[in-house]
Amino acid sequence: MNSLKPIEEGILKVGIGKYGSEPIPNELADLIIQEIENPIVSSIQKGALIGALYLKGFENDGEKKIQKYFHLYNPQNIIDQFCLYVKKQQKHILDILEKLLSQKTLSIEESYLVGKFLFDPDIPEDQEFEIGLITTIFRFRYETIDEYVGLLKSIEEQFGKQWYPFDKKAVIITEPFDGVERSFLFTPLIGNLLIKNHFIPIYIVSDNPGPKFHYNLKDLAIKLNAPFVKSTEELKEKIKEPNPYGFFIDVKDLSPILIRWIQRRKLLKKRPFLATLERIYNPINASIQIFSAFHPPYLEKTTDVLKHKNVPVIFGIRRGEEGGLTFSFNKRNETLLSIRKNQEYEQKSNFYFMASTSKFDFTPSIEDNKRIIESYLNYQNLKEIENLDEEQKQYFTLQIQKTLEIYQNLIKEIDNA
Repeated sequence: MNSLKPIEEGILKVGIGKYGSEPIPNELADLIIQEIENPIVSSIQKGALIGALYLKGFENDGEKKIQKYFHLYNPQNIIDQFCLYVKKQQKHILDILEKLLSQKTLSIEESYLVGKFLFDPDIPEDQEFEIGLITTIFRFRYETIDEYVGLLKSIEEQFGKQWYPFDKKAVIITEPFDGVERSFLFTPLIGNLLIKNHFIPIYIVSDNPGPKFHYNLKDLAIKLNAPFVKSTEELKEKIKEPNPYGFFIDVKDLSPILIRWIQRRKLLKKRPFLATLERIYNPINASIQIFSAFHPPYLEKTTDVLKHKNVPVIFGIRRGEEGGLTFSFNKRNETLLSIRKNQEYEQKSNFYFMASTSKFDFTPSIEDNKRIIESYLNYQNLKEIENLDEEQKQYFTLQIQKTLEIYQNLIKEIDNA
């Protein structure tokens, strides 16, 4: 049974981006019109749907029906009818809204101003049309480096004063917040490897914002009874007590507005720009950042944003398992390492590939994931995991080994720099 509202079906059809969007059929268009007119329907979803439709173009009869009904022929039509909160409360971004609807890119300063609006905690929940509109436009036409830099600056200003620079051996590690559905997470073992090499791994985690809703790294950390910290001061205290994984920072302890964005993202249905920026949060000014990307050119774009912030060591992996930090079989895993030397960055790319005849179609269990981490940590094998057959044990052991080999190579490069 389909539990999606018509406006959500519309977002999923036209909110994909430049490529792959589908037309809205005539019958669905009638239902969407009713929902846009309904004051009870989420304002952020109305903004997301209209923003995506306008940028995509009104191509078939159903979409043209929506265009004609609401008279959506130019940016000013949308602003006059729907952007009432900005017109009343935030007039200084009206020109920026017009630029975005005209598919023009923004400067760092303009993006910073937009970010200040997007992360303003005082905007009423029933007046978020412009937030849905802006977020979808960024996603639809792809964000520029300058836009990412400005948006990130506005987010970082929201971080609480309890966060300040920490040890230069600190390493920020971030997995996609929506977690895994078809693989295990081996990230705590990456942290353990870093600890053995005298680094301090610190993971940025969050409640799951979707669109996948299985377990994520925060859930796994809780299962492992790993330490969470809520300030740099607490981090300084807890580092005196040895632990095998490192430390975890929940985004809810960076800023309350980031909690609100978790619910917004569930309403938006499609991943926003935030899915890239949250992988490079760095509240303690760590000198090393490890992140993942899936689609090109996000490995390079994210690296460029971090270069703009002068992070000394930047390491990204693309096409890892489910877009994360774990090595993936049967496809080329790409890494990009950038190390700053004498105010310039030296950059090195690597490719890792290993074909496997094994292929497992399974939904991972967080309990099994916990046991795998603990078994490999203690014995360097998975013999104690009863829920896996011998082929699976061999497969996942090799996957862990290959993943750790990639990160051992990173450590060697850092040590040699």
